[in-house]
Amino acid sequence: MSSDQRTGGHLRPAVGEGTRIGSGSIGELGAALRAGAVSAVELARQALTRAASLGHPYVAIAALTAARAEAEASAADARLRSGASDPLLGIPYGAKDIIAARGAPTSWGVTSLLEQILDQDAVVVDRLHHRGAVLVAKLVTSPLAGGGGTDRPGLSAHGQPHNPWAPERYAGGSSSGSAIAVALGIVPFALGSETGGSTIQPAAYCGVTGYRPTWGLIPRTGVMGLSSGLDKVGVLARTAEDCAVVADALSGQDGTDADCLDPPAGAAPEPAIDRLVVGISPGDLDRVAPAMRGTGRRGLDELSALVGEVRPAEIAPEIGYGPAIEVIVSVDAERSLRELVWSPDTELPDPGQLARLRAARDITPADYAHALEVQELTRREFARIFASVDLIAGVSVSDQPQRRDVPRRPRGTASVADRLLAAANLAGLPGVAIPCGLDDDGLPVSLHLVGPRHRDRMLLAVAARYQRATRHHLLRPPAGGD
Repeated sequence: MSSDQRTGGHLRPAVGEGTRIGSGSIGELGAALRAGAVSAVELARQALTRAASLGHPYVAIAALTAARAEAEASAADARLRSGASDPLLGIPYGAKDIIAARGAPTSWGVTSLLEQILDQDAVVVDRLHHRGAVLVAKLVTSPLAGGGGTDRPGLSAHGQPHNPWAPERYAGGSSSGSAIAVALGIVPFALGSETGGSTIQPAAYCGVTGYRPTWGLIPRTGVMGLSSGLDKVGVLARTAEDCAVVADALSGQDGTDADCLDPPAGAAPEPAIDRLVVGISPGDLDRVAPAMRGTGRRGLDELSALVGEVRPAEIAPEIGYGPAIEVIVSVDAERSLRELVWSPDTELPDPGQLARLRAARDITPADYAHALEVQELTRREFARIFASVDLIAGVSVSDQPQRRDVPRRPRGTASVADRLLAAANLAGLPGVAIPCGLDDDGLPVSLHLVGPRHRDRMLLAVAARYQRATRHHLLRPPAGGD
């Protein structure tokens, strides 16, 4: 009996006649829409029903956008009848609740902002609207995208999200609602964000695919700002191919986000996957939870069999990646959110979070300058590594998700996985988290692929090739299986 059968994961069936939202990827649902097997309105209504029956109990839904979904789905059906064939046309999705969407609350996870309406669409939402995608829900986030941290894992103004694989455990932060919604089959993809790990971690914990773009590739206009030098809009989806479709729709400058630029023109063609050189740390599994090691080892072996060569590669362990991120985010968040942080009317579900954000004023200019020096040193460290390998691979996270009823674990950088996640964010590098199976306790394990700046397509192609060769991404938690 396989580990997947032993631990109760469900393999989803193929999508065909009687198409159901919980079963399909963007490609599968799009094919069904274009074939007339299902309408966009039917898919939107399925997603809304599923959001109510599963998303609310698992604390993934910040707000449903039923009226907007009905209007966008009706418009998509009209375009489909006229012969339009955009891959996102009629596809339902959700957006993290720091991303503005006209007509819906955008609370940023803050208790005192639960009724905040921003009369605009973020650029990413506007671009999806014009491609015909259908927004069905705003999704739960940790308050202020996790800035300042919370004492209880995943705590938000909407409650404490539940991991779909083990409801008593943490779903990851701060894009928890986005990961849960995809894992439960509410939507085939969702928008999240990442500053220090907020897309990769929940993707790993919830057993979905997570994509972190090169910093500056996707515009953040209309998205709550935590740290302009680190913030990135991320994508959580069924597959790496789905992430690539969404990334194509979102990427490119918008004329407002000064950090967002088009990818460099005239880039060299990507080498064939079976000629790529992958760097893997010899100590990658040393500090990984024992229940996860076998699955992590198998996943790395499966990946290694698909590429040209594997070489030892590891970022220097003595550089303070995590502390540098903490200093940069603390100072930047206090500046960008100053009016909110210091307002006597601000209420967060964890009062200690507000105190920690205010304490950023005690960080000295010298400490902040040192953190920026570490950031530059990190970029040079990756340049050294990528001189000899095309990408780096390792497990996404080193521990199982913790229980929700215990104090939140402080994030460390003792393991190779933790260092790679922090360092890649500090350097603004793209990354993809891909499920590689279930551990000895039936919880998802994930691989994290990291590449040089603007090698996003290469990373997503490698991840897609891995998913074509394996079936781990097809596993669904029992609560969301069809």
